[in-house]
Amino acid sequence: MVDIMLAAVAVVAVVYVLRGACARHHLLAEARRHLSYVLRGRPHEPGVDDRIVQAIVENYTRPVGRGRMMTADPHALYPSDTEDQAILRPLARSRTAALREWAVRRRGACRS
Repeated sequence: MVDIMLAAVAVVAVVYVLRGACARHHLLAEARRHLSYVLRGRPHEPGVDDRIVQAIVENYTRPVGRGRMMTADPHALYPSDTEDQAILRPLARSRTAALREWAVRRRGACRS
């Protein structure tokens, strides 16, 4: 059993830290990585990855520019932050750390 909303927050956090702005296919790729890590080879119903991405697009992102790019929406990720205290931006990283490993360790950047 996969909690779609919890997976959505984890996926948008990693993608946002890695890319800042992203397209739907970036979210889908990370959702599949997330599922493979969480489920560790156990079977799951088809379409879970698409439902995770749909939850992200509907609840945790906002459009950027005129194309299909989007970014994390701080007001959706931090609903109790009425004074805009959340600093939400891609984090600087050490160039010696593996990119994905670095982003996974900083998943908490988008959690309240």
